[in-house]
Amino acid sequence: MPEGETSPNKLSTRDERNAAGRDTRPSLDDEEPLECSNTCMGITVAVIACLVGFLVYLGSGPVDPLDAHVTAFRGDEVLRAVVWPGQAGGAPGVRGPNGRDTDWAIFFYKPYCGACKRVWPAFRALGATTNSSGKLRFGEVDCVRDKSVCTMLKAEKQPVVRIYRATEAAAAGPDGKIKKKAKGFKRDSIAEWSGLLIAYEVVDWFKSLQRGPDKILPADIVWPRPDELGAAMRRFKARGKTQHDSSLTKRPKDPAGYLVDAELALTMGLTDHVFPYAGVDLEGDRLKTMLRWLEVQAFAFPKAAVRTKIKALRARLANRQKWEQKAFENAVRAQGFSTAPVSDDAWRWCETSNGRGGYSCALWVLFHATLSSVARTDAPYALHSIALWVNDFFGCEECARHFIRYYEDNNGHEVEGGQIGAVLWLWRAHNAVTARLRGDEIRADGSSDRRTDGYPEAADCEPCFNSTDGAGAQEHSVFEYLQEVYCFEADTYVCSGFDDPSKDKGNRAVEPPPETDKPKK
Repeated sequence: MPEGETSPNKLSTRDERNAAGRDTRPSLDDEEPLECSNTCMGITVAVIACLVGFLVYLGSGPVDPLDAHVTAFRGDEVLRAVVWPGQAGGAPGVRGPNGRDTDWAIFFYKPYCGACKRVWPAFRALGATTNSSGKLRFGEVDCVRDKSVCTMLKAEKQPVVRIYRATEAAAAGPDGKIKKKAKGFKRDSIAEWSGLLIAYEVVDWFKSLQRGPDKILPADIVWPRPDELGAAMRRFKARGKTQHDSSLTKRPKDPAGYLVDAELALTMGLTDHVFPYAGVDLEGDRLKTMLRWLEVQAFAFPKAAVRTKIKALRARLANRQKWEQKAFENAVRAQGFSTAPVSDDAWRWCETSNGRGGYSCALWVLFHATLSSVARTDAPYALHSIALWVNDFFGCEECARHFIRYYEDNNGHEVEGGQIGAVLWLWRAHNAVTARLRGDEIRADGSSDRRTDGYPEAADCEPCFNSTDGAGAQEHSVFEYLQEVYCFEADTYVCSGFDDPSKDKGNRAVEPPPETDKPKK
């Protein structure tokens, strides 16, 4: 946010992340000791052979990092990676994927599980783009194909991600009692995630393990930038293996049209009411609001090319404490934005043929798209930035006054629930405005053609209204619906968890980019 901001309504963007707790599950050796005895000596040769094959796989696997850096275990290979007795490569000094210094992040999933399909792309992308310095490897277990493995490891519910770490192994004597330390080591589960089914939640969990008093993961692990992670997620989804149950019953006509209207609204908002009166300059709190608004759009607008222009414009505007209209508009044009009025036929979703639509409609599109692209910790800040911008720069003063009153009366400045809470707050605000305008039209003209059942309509989102108790819209489905609508073809990191490039290919303006990533060394 701009330096020096002193607004009493300033929202903190940190820190709602959950503290990572240690898992005290029994060690895997408690289930079935892997030290060799008369019953397992015949397996030793096979185990060693599998290890050799495993290492060959690592050395000559696919070029695509999405495969090369995530091991898909088969059968009981998870035991040979997560628990390894000293006789077969776990002795002190052994390094590599099964070395004592390497932790394993294991994703337990079922291929038909919709929740697992939401997490799977994030896990794969994280494994492919994380620079772990050999300290952390990523593996996954199919709990349908290898049900016995998941049962033995007590991974009864999916999706779940665990961190396994090497500890000292102990050998059991003939009487079953622990007699001595083994030469090798075993691995125990030390942390577990099974939280909200949003991609950034599992990624934030990994990052949180480097903080706190325990600092479970080493500090030298370097996580990917959000744009790198988002690109890898979209590439993985483009393979067509991760479709989940959608809340979309019917895709909007011209599904990418919102991107056009959002950009037009953003552009028009840079000039429409920035200088409402002659001789009034942009300075003080209004300039701070503009800089804050551009800051949010620089990471939340759904297209990278526009985000780049916004970032450059904000940097330029931040160099002065006061802007006159001519200099300001020159700066706007210099960064590739138009200062000309938007023609009526330019709007895609917000066409003006019904006497409405246009700029006001497109602002709602922009606001929805903005909150669909911000992560949990940034959502309250983004929502408050929207309110500040409406208050200072929306030219319809009556509309702005109603919006701010609703914002204050409905605790917009203290919205709970992170991104989900902010997205649903704006949805409720939008429906409240529609209901108010419909009432005004009925009182003035005796009728109104505005919708009575709110947004979305049941025909567009059947799961939103699948309620047997008459409780109205199901908000978790509404959230998913809004994310899927306003993340269509968006290239932000957050939207990568909701848009699926393998779906609706006939509706897409741009096909997924080619797979050009190189494997990390």
